[in-house]
Amino acid sequence: MMKFVFNEKSPKWRNIRDVRDWVKSFDSSSKDEKGHSALSLAEFCSRATIEEEFNVMLKPVFQSENFILQTAQPEKSSRFDNYRKQRIHDLAIYGQTDSGKSIFVGVEAKVDETYNSNLSKIYDKAKSEQLNGKNTMIPQRIEELIKNYFPGLSTHSSVRYHILYAIAGTLCEQCNFNILLFLTFKKAAAQRNKKDLMDVLNLINHEVLSEGYYKCTFGDKILYIIDKTVIL
Repeated sequence: MMKFVFNEKSPKWRNIRDVRDWVKSFDSSSKDEKGHSALSLAEFCSRATIEEEFNVMLKPVFQSENFILQTAQPEKSSRFDNYRKQRIHDLAIYGQTDSGKSIFVGVEAKVDETYNSNLSKIYDKAKSEQLNGKNTMIPQRIEELIKNYFPGLSTHSSVRYHILYAIAGTLCEQCNFNILLFLTFKKAAAQRNKKDLMDVLNLINHEVLSEGYYKCTFGDKILYIIDKTVIL
């Protein structure tokens, strides 16, 4: 049975023991979280059938091999480079196949939100800030991200930076199965988000397994990307 765990070392999670606490914690937020991805993901995870729903989503990756999902942790960080800020997964799920292979699933949840600005806009803005004396390492991080994961991609590309960031943050986990799950909770935004994802997939070596399921090759590493729409 999949167990939700929370980072007790962080003040944010100190008094949260289960998914109900997680949902309730948004009541005291200074921001209006209703309709946004953080609360929507928590509400989705509070469903009695959540483990079964994740199993169904992931099953096409494993085909005939059985697997179990063991733990799920909100806002889990992954370090894919040596810069200070790490990739924060909205939810990280760990599991294992019957044959003993390890599983990591990085979940990126959206409602109306986009996958951030395009790469060119972020890079050019950060470069300008550097020239004006601001201490930012964003240009170097983007350059290294391209070199290590997306060779040939220009810093002036119009693809969404956040998708590249999510891919790197999932690939860096040392597991046999690395899976990046994009969840969109509002149907009206799903088509836009799918287009943004396809813009990135068209730049990398990938195979379409079925609708919304992609097997991507990065050198000697495989990343499975799943694009799903869930209506709350």
